[in-house]
Amino acid sequence: MQLHPVSHYAHELRRDLPASAFAPAHSRLAWLPLHLAIIALATTSIAAGWVGWPIALLLGCGVCGVFAVLYHFLFLFWIGGTPGFYVARLASDALNGASRETDERPRFR
Repeated sequence: MQLHPVSHYAHELRRDLPASAFAPAHSRLAWLPLHLAIIALATTSIAAGWVGWPIALLLGCGVCGVFAVLYHFLFLFWIGGTPGFYVARLASDALNGASRETDERPRFR
């Protein structure tokens, strides 16, 4: 079995899939106002003391979840991948005995 870099498999797969599969999904931007409203409402509720501490704790966890979703979306939308994906690929390569070529490493510019 001959191993190829990920770019080889991506190129092969791109030929078989329709062009619409690679188009950006701008409809996801419609969720941004909802997420920002959740953050603003929860932050205001906690800061103003409108809720007790158990509810404030749950709201804080909810805000953390919303920030995680926004972080993931922004990285996928503007950069095309997440740092976690890159680290997972490095770990997978290390477990499989493969090494990543210098030219294949993603770069933040």
